[in-house]
Amino acid sequence: GRVRDEHGEVVEEAPVHARRPSDDDGAHPDAVAVTGADGCFRLSGLDPGAHAVQVTSPCCALWTGRAEAPGEGLVVTLGRGFALRGAVRDAETGRPVAGSVVIATRTEGAVELGASLSASVFDSEGRYELRGLRAGPHVVVAVADGYAPSPERRVEVSTDGAAVDFALTRGARCTGRVTDARTKLAVGGARVSLEGRLGAQGAVPTLAQALTDAQGVFVLTGLAPGLHSVSVAADGHHARLFSGLDVPASGVLGPFEWELTPTEAGEAPRIELVGIGAVLSGDGDALRVNEVVAGGGAAEAGITPGDHITHL
Repeated sequence: GRVRDEHGEVVEEAPVHARRPSDDDGAHPDAVAVTGADGCFRLSGLDPGAHAVQVTSPCCALWTGRAEAPGEGLVVTLGRGFALRGAVRDAETGRPVAGSVVIATRTEGAVELGASLSASVFDSEGRYELRGLRAGPHVVVAVADGYAPSPERRVEVSTDGAAVDFALTRGARCTGRVTDARTKLAVGGARVSLEGRLGAQGAVPTLAQALTDAQGVFVLTGLAPGLHSVSVAADGHHARLFSGLDVPASGVLGPFEWELTPTEAGEAPRIELVGIGAVLSGDGDALRVNEVVAGGGAAEAGITPGDHITHL
């Protein structure tokens, strides 16, 4: 295909990304290309079928659409982009946070999110500028090492741009101990991770991670409030995924006592689920069930892929 701006001029060095919609398990390959001097690009290695295509450019608004693979002749016209500006500071001291990531996601409905743009910021005054946004409503968040992700801020981006400042808190901590389910002894070196993703289709990953010490003790810091899942993994053991942890805005969650089941000789490690066992995504004003894990709470309740959740 080819990328032009609204004046008909070709757009060089614009990244083009294609992925299968709702491909949460990564079963289908993505493809990335960059436009050349003639504005043309070629995405290869894709599975046949519909793909979501995203085109970004520092001087233009982000473009998203759909295209069939195989196919050719896709013409993308990038409109004028608008800017979001502001500053990121420590909520307690008021001092600038020099290194952060700001993510702006266009909203398409009460639950459904559109495309995301992100900017990595390294500024002694904590200032950021995110360019290339389309006019309209957006959800904006900021993240930084050692801090909890900011609460979502809703902003209307206009032709004059928009401004949002962030005050980041240190968030909550989660503490606990990991032991062997058979021997009841401490498991040192176990990786404890609270994972999440920000932005449309998980554009920006966030991760709080810690390793257990020789006594099996861990401490996770910089946690955002709300419901989260934590994974625990160690050599010679099956990993476990604990969901439904209600993290407070501050303070300490735990201490927890989590056991890992040791693997038998020649047995491949698996993931043991503790929680609902379902993958959800926004679909208009509802949540769509994309995947149900066998043996999880959702499967036992009769929930199946394709169901929609309209009330919680």
